Amino acid sequence: MRLNDTIAGGIAGVYGWAVRRRNCRFDNGIGVKRVDVPVLSVGNISTGGTGKTPFTAMLALGIQERGKRVAIVSRGYRRKSKGVVTVRDTEQILSSVDQSGDELQLLARAIPGSIIIAAEQRYDGAVRAVEEYGADCIILDDGFQHRQLHRDADIVLVDDATMSSEYCIPKGILREPHSALKRATVVVHTGGFAHDDTLHSIAPDALHIRTESTPLAPCLLRHVTERDYTTVEAPYMTLCAIARPERFLVMAAHEFGTPASSITLRDHASYTVPLINTIIADATRTGIRTILTTEKDAVKLLQHSALFDSAGITVAVLPIATRIIAGEERFWNYVDGVINP
Repeated sequence: MRLNDTIAGGIAGVYGWAVRRRNCRFDNGIGVKRVDVPVLSVGNISTGGTGKTPFTAMLALGIQERGKRVAIVSRGYRRKSKGVVTVRDTEQILSSVDQSGDELQLLARAIPGSIIIAAEQRYDGAVRAVEEYGADCIILDDGFQHRQLHRDADIVLVDDATMSSEYCIPKGILREPHSALKRATVVVHTGGFAHDDTLHSIAPDALHIRTESTPLAPCLLRHVTERDYTTVEAPYMTLCAIARPERFLVMAAHEFGTPASSITLRDHASYTVPLINTIIADATRTGIRTILTTEKDAVKLLQHSALFDSAGITVAVLPIATRIIAGEERFWNYVDGVINP
């Protein structure tokens, strides 16, 4: 049941006041802890869908190329474990997707040699990464609002939907008002150009860069262990549980034509056996033999590969790559300065 606008607006106002009060404490250094290595936060001010996970992967790989042992520390949203959990060390993945959450499992598979830690208290996760695994650089994934751990860089991704929203949750999609962007040291423009002037006026001292996300060749579901490519032919179905499904749907239609059917679930939804059987039944009934999904969904669907195979359904995964299309040299020069203080 949806809240009416009056109630939602009232709750949003209280939420915004609480956020401002909390930030005031952190601005004054109250409750902030430090670790002895550089910390870079990647985050946003909305409820998701800005391309944070592929950007985090790109950043981690770039830092690895500079000879650093990088650790990614995150809450591990909707994971079924508690406390500090090592998702992967430099050698291997140590936790299941249920223990890590989908985003950290995706990062663990995308960045060989990295250290991935899930921790509600980011400081505790960072301490483990440094003391047990020898990390010499920390990336806080989804860290902009989690300010207990001191960071040396605040990288914030902003898209058109973020800037078009006027209200904090639950009336809007903002976790913080637009004015919070003044804390950012780097603002990443992931959308169009309509809000560029506003972003520059809110964060005039930040480095502003622009990124673009593009699809790669589709892979079979088991691409998480071996990169095997496939084709997507009509009729096909799209399946996703992400924050902004419309982006995936538009990209899929552009690459492979309009899907015959689409199933969209809430962000981070779990794929149970009954749900998978329902999806297979829907596809079979309409003559669909191919399902196209996202990388984030794939790490959860992998455990159900046998069910799809037995039904004669191919699950294809559409990988997404993020690249910097404006300000790339300035950005990496900035990162070099942070990780080599």
